[in-house]
Amino acid sequence: MKCVLLNACYSAKPAVAISQYINYVIGMDNPIQDKAAVAFAQGFYDGLGYKASGNQDVFQRAFNEGMVAIEMENLSQGAIPVLRKR
Repeated sequence: MKCVLLNACYSAKPAVAISQYINYVIGMDNPIQDKAAVAFAQGFYDGLGYKASGNQDVFQRAFNEGMVAIEMENLSQGAIPVLRKR
């Protein structure tokens, strides 16, 4: 499995194109504040480091952790990151 994280404003369209070749691609659907982008990245990469259990989808779990990190910072940008799966 492979994953690409495009942690930049308006990167959802390139994410769609990349998802034709890569299993998981994360892009941003709108402008994202720096603080939210950093929080998402920290949560995402922390989630990748968690011990896998069973058939758990590692990249989906990491994406979810990134979303939680945005929410924990009380940022209203939680709908901006989008995960595309091939």
